[in-house]
Amino acid sequence: MKPSMPPSLPAQARNASLTWTGGAQADSHDVYFGTTAPLGPVDFQGNQPGTSFDPGALAPGTTYYWRADQVNAEGSLKGCTWMFTTLSELPEVIHASGFEDGEGG
Repeated sequence: MKPSMPPSLPAQARNASLTWTGGAQADSHDVYFGTTAPLGPVDFQGNQPGTSFDPGALAPGTTYYWRADQVNAEGSLKGCTWMFTTLSELPEVIHASGFEDGEGG
């Protein structure tokens, strides 16, 4: 299984959609998401057939860990634990007067 983002992203915005490529034998996935490693039973977010998870609003300046285990009738296969860190504060957006009218420069 492979996530669609690198294992460590030190400057993520405060929202994310976690996605991964499931194994050919996987019928569903057990998703784990939390702020401490190793991930444990308290971090279990549920079982789902899809290959994406929306963790909801994320706290600023926080490191998160996540894992998606492959599940089928024969059992489960533990996935790798991945991590990312949210930005401490949102970047400043600069607005230039007249820019959209083609007057900026």
